[in-house]
Amino acid sequence: ENMIRFIEIVSQMLHLKKSENVIEDIEKAEGRLRIKLPDVVKALYLVVDKDKILIGNKCRLLELEELFVKDNVLAVLCRGKRKKVYLGIDLAVHHSMLWEENKTDSSWEYEICMESFCEMILEYVAIQAIGRMPFCGTYRIKGYPTSEISACELLEESFQSIFIRFDGYYNWSCAVMLNQNTKTIAWLR
Repeated sequence: ENMIRFIEIVSQMLHLKKSENVIEDIEKAEGRLRIKLPDVVKALYLVVDKDKILIGNKCRLLELEELFVKDNVLAVLCRGKRKKVYLGIDLAVHHSMLWEENKTDSSWEYEICMESFCEMILEYVAIQAIGRMPFCGTYRIKGYPTSEISACELLEESFQSIFIRFDGYYNWSCAVMLNQNTKTIAWLR
């Protein structure tokens, strides 16, 4: 729910247009793959615009006709051109998984830094959306030992008047914040 809410808010902030045939395309993909897509994957395709703009250039959301299942993991995103790395969702336990196409005997591995599929999508969307906003900037927060940083608390403390923490992003080392009123987004890692 949090991933969907975040993408919907960002889509509205950036005035993105939606694909008109996405429900039919989802049904075709399910028929071709002979599985029901996980609810989070369906919801992702329903809220992301037709150009997959919120996922970015380096890591793109696969077109529905490109989706594939390997070893009970559904490939959903891809990064790289010559050396492709696929990011997917385990169909049994919804963890984020990685698989490199060009490695011999390659198998899916847990994405250690982003165990939650929704968390991974939130991060990609936040980074891409910030880059597409009319004004964006990068800030370094210094003076904190890395072992003592809790990203959510640090971002709230540093930018309390600008951003409101987006509930639903639970990685201690990362934080996503947004403010609909001021149309601002922040991401800290």
